[in-house]
Amino acid sequence: MTSSVMQTPAFFDAVPAIFVVDPLADALGAVEGGLIEYRYIDAVKLAGHSCPTVAGAWLMTRAALARLYPGETPRRGEIRVEMRQALDEGVTGVIAGVASLVTGAANEGGFKGLAGACD
Repeated sequence: MTSSVMQTPAFFDAVPAIFVVDPLADALGAVEGGLIEYRYIDAVKLAGHSCPTVAGAWLMTRAALARLYPGETPRRGEIRVEMRQALDEGVTGVIAGVASLVTGAANEGGFKGLAGACD
């Protein structure tokens, strides 16, 4: 297998990043200080492609976090995401996946934290 740099459209880099702080990532030594930067390419990798749904999910998640945490960095893992439709209905699962990536919100199969406590 040959190694090459992934080529993406230039606009990917123009999409504003989302920053969150994850105390668990800090505690486990994964990210010093717990500050995580998510880029649009992360959502594209999760979905396997870029499309209006992935882009819209990114923008909605970013806007929601700005409203929930005005002037401060959102805390990953303390955010609940609810969808009106079932995960397997339409594009709901894709939207929920992007929101989950950034916020850490998950359904029953998600991480429950250390000994059931996320902090």
